[in-house]
Amino acid sequence: MKKLLNIILITLLTLTPVMAVDWGFSTDKEVSVTGDWEWSGPLTTGFWTKPTPQPVTATYDYKARSEDATESYYIEHEKSVGDAWKYGLSMQAGANEAGWTKSEFDVRTVNDPESSPAEGIAPDYNSYTQFEFHSDSHGEFTHTSLDVKGNGYTHVETRTDFESGWHQNNFIDVNNGW
Repeated sequence: MKKLLNIILITLLTLTPVMAVDWGFSTDKEVSVTGDWEWSGPLTTGFWTKPTPQPVTATYDYKARSEDATESYYIEHEKSVGDAWKYGLSMQAGANEAGWTKSEFDVRTVNDPESSPAEGIAPDYNSYTQFEFHSDSHGEFTHTSLDVKGNGYTHVETRTDFESGWHQNNFIDVNNGW
């Protein structure tokens, strides 16, 4: 019986094509920041509710690909994970071959200060959501930098195509989460 199993195993291994797999480098990061209470009703007679599901204050998506990379890295430091409506991220990624990265960052103010009593919700509360997005990209012969800061609503979407080895730093801050 053992001999028969060995013969079957050898036959299967001989008939099964051997495939070379080229993995390269791939990373996907997704963040969703929630925790805001919502104001329901008119400004003077309304009330605070904590709906389920909770409204989204910010989202961040990051993708990186380098199909031919043989050396690569992704390093991050997150802060305020678990805090309501706050988040901070400092990350680095890179590879030794051509590739691309894509970042999407959306921020919104859940309670418009014009129609809800924004004061006194939490210590140091600013009426509008505060945000910061910073990205530095380095290729073999090029360096680019992007800074977006503000209050309220924003949508940032950026894609960088690298023709050689690359390095990228991204920094995110939502409501002083950093």
